[in-house]
Order: sequence, then structure tokens, then C-alpha cells
Amino acid sequence: YIAMEYLHGHDLRRVLSQMAKRRVPMRLANALSIARAVCRGLDYTHERTDANGEQLGIVHRDVSPHNVLVTYGGRVKLVDFGIAKTTIQLARTRTGILKGKVAYMSPEQALGETLDRRSDVFCIGILLWEMTTGHWLYRRKSELETLKAVVEHDAPLPSLKVAGYPKQLEQIVMKTL
Repeated sequence: YIAMEYLHGHDLRRVLSQMAKRRVPMRLANALSIARAVCRGLDYTHERTDANGEQLGIVHRDVSPHNVLVTYGGRVKLVDFGIAKTTIQLARTRTGILKGKVAYMSPEQALGETLDRRSDVFCIGILLWEMTTGHWLYRRKSELETLKAVVEHDAPLPSLKVAGYPKQLEQIVMKTL
């Protein structure tokens, strides 16, 4: 058996989908609060060490709206470390097998390259870009088109999608991407 904490709420994918259907933008304060909580969770994960104090090099590899839970009480949790990778793992992903949701991959992950925490930071950038613009960043009609977009296209400035987008936030988002 696997016992998990019960989180009364919805995943961020559902929240964003419902907001898009109603054409209601996410409040900037809410987007920043969610992003901050995901960053805290990832920082905790990235800094984990073994018994000798050596960093484990954990990379989540699936930071996406599907794996960010928002409770009715306002808590935010990053879940599903099922495809997380550590530097000490003996088992390797088979060549040609991609793990994660393609619209939320870093270019390095999409190309099957070695990953580190920067890949997860890139994915936080995608989340923040999407939450603050109300648009999909890399999602296309097919997985192949989406993968090509992730690898070949730079993210557009959020201010091209949202008038009055905060300049400092735009700098942060673009640095992550």
C-alpha cells in the first residue's frame, strides 16, 4: 500500500482550465504565491543530501500544472515525484523514452540530455509565464509540434501578451526560460 496525504482541492491544470473557460485571468498575487510555493518545494528537493552530506541531485522532471495541487485552504503542494531522477540512481531511462508532459519540458529534457535542477527551474518559468499571461506557452496541436516548439522556439516576452506586464517580473520569467 502507498499512503498519501489527502489534499482537498484541485490541480493547477483544472484551475487554469476553469479560469480560461470563464475568461477570468489569474490574479498576479495568486500566480506569484503558487510559483513561490512550487519554488520552495523544489528548493527543498534539490538540496536533499545523503547520509554523507552529498547532494542527491534530485530533478523532479515533471513540474507541470497537473502536479501542482492547490487546496481550498490555500496550500500549494508539488506532487508526483514518480519520474524524479537522482545522480545516484542506477536505473536509467531507456533511450528514446521521454518522461513527463512535453509542453512542460526543458529543451534539454526534450532532447534526452542529462538534467539538473535548471530543468525544473525552466518548468517553473513555463508555469509562471502561463499563469500570468493566461495563454499556453508551448502547447501545439500534436506532441511532435510541441516538442519542436520547446526545442526550437524562444518564449515570447509576456508583455507581448499582456499590456502593462510588470517589467521586473518579465525579467525573472525570461531568465528562467
